Amino acid sequence: MVQNVIGSARMAARIETATWRIMRMYNLAVARAGIDPLDLLPVLAGKVDSEDCELCLRMADELGRCRQELADHPIPENEKEGQATLGAMDANLVFQKYPGDYAHHLLEQRDFVAEAEEALRQRKAERKRNIFLALGCVAVLILGIVIYNLPYFAEKRAYGRVEKAYEQKTDYEFRQQADEYVEDYPDGKHIDDVLWLVVTSYRGLHEPIKILESAENYLTLRPEGSYAARAKAVYDSVWNSEIANYDWIADKRSSDAGATFVRSMLCYMRDNRMHTVSVTGVPTLDLKEYSEYPSSVRVFLEALYEAEAESGKGIPGRKSAKLPDDLVTIKDKITPEQARSWTADIISSLQSGFDRVLTPGLVKFVDSRNVSGSDKAKLPTVRVDFTVNTEEEHFGGVPVPSIWTYTSTQGYNIEVEKSFILGISMEFKADFNYLGAASDFVVTGHGDPGEERINVDKSEAYNVMCDRCVAKFADKIAAEIGLLEQ
Repeated sequence: MVQNVIGSARMAARIETATWRIMRMYNLAVARAGIDPLDLLPVLAGKVDSEDCELCLRMADELGRCRQELADHPIPENEKEGQATLGAMDANLVFQKYPGDYAHHLLEQRDFVAEAEEALRQRKAERKRNIFLALGCVAVLILGIVIYNLPYFAEKRAYGRVEKAYEQKTDYEFRQQADEYVEDYPDGKHIDDVLWLVVTSYRGLHEPIKILESAENYLTLRPEGSYAARAKAVYDSVWNSEIANYDWIADKRSSDAGATFVRSMLCYMRDNRMHTVSVTGVPTLDLKEYSEYPSSVRVFLEALYEAEAESGKGIPGRKSAKLPDDLVTIKDKITPEQARSWTADIISSLQSGFDRVLTPGLVKFVDSRNVSGSDKAKLPTVRVDFTVNTEEEHFGGVPVPSIWTYTSTQGYNIEVEKSFILGISMEFKADFNYLGAASDFVVTGHGDPGEERINVDKSEAYNVMCDRCVAKFADKIAAEIGLLEQ
């Protein structure tokens, strides 16, 4: 029996990454949003050749087994994310190392990442040993001649290794040799050729982000190089394809203003070779305690809840919860620092929305506090102003705080505690902009916790309410710019 050295989370990620690679190899286009590779693989098996058909069926079986294993034996989320990253790297290494024989290796219980790292370590160690041996064996006069000529011959040999690896289509080896050449000879005679070979190698693998990064790297290092015009054409073609894909999807989902702005923002990012959008969250706390409402409102609410207090329901020998005695305060539960942390939830929602429509990694949303560099002022921006309020209802036009009932139980739903919690709501304004934009794009909205039951301890209730408010507004932003169906 083969030892299961690769965890289920890692194997599942390897299979999912391989599924999309095979789709691209057969030029089969599909929107990733909402498509589960487990459902896709049996269909894909009917559209590929016999060897890949068998592989797809095996992958489907193995993916199902992995997911069941993860369901039966869950692992921490951070460990799961790390295993998913290794699984994706495994899949890419298999296709690079065995371009014509990946079907026989993809599901092997091998740590391809560790093997690649060991091969690189051995090769670098071998290079160092060769240099020391050469220096130790050469006479003084010959050493002077070798030192004089070493840069020329060393560069020539290095370029020869790059060419050989490229011609043999050994992708992993080629990238290692190309990286070493660029690092050792940034102004070398063949630097243009090496950088362009890297661009063309990724084009053959149909990896949009890698193509974009390699073309951008060429234009950064060699803006006047002999292949600069061709690299610019490749760079633009990838962006234009992504923008066209966004247009096709957003045309069916978004407002005209939202689609127009995002399209122009993507063109701005293409023309300025940017991938980052800076997001600034500006929270305001405008909370009211129960005691701050007019006495008429409090008398009204206390009368409404008095019936339950007098009914005798609840714990035997203990009276039911009563206003205002059993009401949890609100201002001391939500701090300005905590409110600022909700910017991360908005960033996460924007990122996942764009990744559903564009190739993941093309556009990256980053908290403005984590952005640095000379281009910071040129980046597209999103400013999100949000005000956290006490949730209110209206009775005859009079604002009345919304009150949630908290009940703690134990055993067979035996009630042990009952109290009241004020509701939370938020008002939002998101302002999208970039340098030279004809106008900014603004999305406003209201977020509330809804009516769904909150199954947490009361110390976490306000956090959950605020998370729900943020999620609702993030969905509205996504719908307005075509990332989510309205």
